[in-house]
Amino acid sequence: LAEEVVNLCERENDFSFSYQLDGTIEDKIDAIADVVTNAVCGDATNEAELRASGIKNCDCAVICMENNLSETILITLLMKELGIKKVVVRATDERQKKVLQKVGADFVVLPEKESGTKLAYTLSRRGMVDYFAPSEGFAIAEIVTPKAWVGKTVTELDVRRKYNVNIIAVADSEDEFTLLADPNRAFCENELLVIAGNNAAISKLTGK
Repeated sequence: LAEEVVNLCERENDFSFSYQLDGTIEDKIDAIADVVTNAVCGDATNEAELRASGIKNCDCAVICMENNLSETILITLLMKELGIKKVVVRATDERQKKVLQKVGADFVVLPEKESGTKLAYTLSRRGMVDYFAPSEGFAIAEIVTPKAWVGKTVTELDVRRKYNVNIIAVADSEDEFTLLADPNRAFCENELLVIAGNNAAISKLTGK
């Protein structure tokens, strides 16, 4: 997770700072030293070391500890005390998420749970390619155009009323997505659509 965040910041030309807790994996710090503004290897639970590293100059901190809740809590508290505006923390379950929110985490991610949910939906639903649920009652999904829709338009299908979903985008022949602006465009076989709606409606549309 941490490496992906660093790589994305580098691609987007955002300010990047990497601070590694475990001094035994200095090779990983060396590997990203050329793509971030500042790479440091030290003890992130030590306030003095954090201050010396210049971390107070950062607007956001992403804490990606594995299987060490006590240290994650301590680092989260230190980051907030040092004035970091946004602290993003990795958790492994809902219990940890609640604890981390109570000690000041601004945003808590559960990558294992989110990946598992996404995989379960894509494997169990017909035509489901990708799935993202920002809340329990709402989801965004990438699906293969249902056979019953092929050759028909949004207007003809009356998608929003009949299926209770909105079509956000459609992929062209190069699998590049564009907003679906023309309600009279006919759907083609096997093309990809991005739809949004409540979970029940999407499940019904892509059910077995």
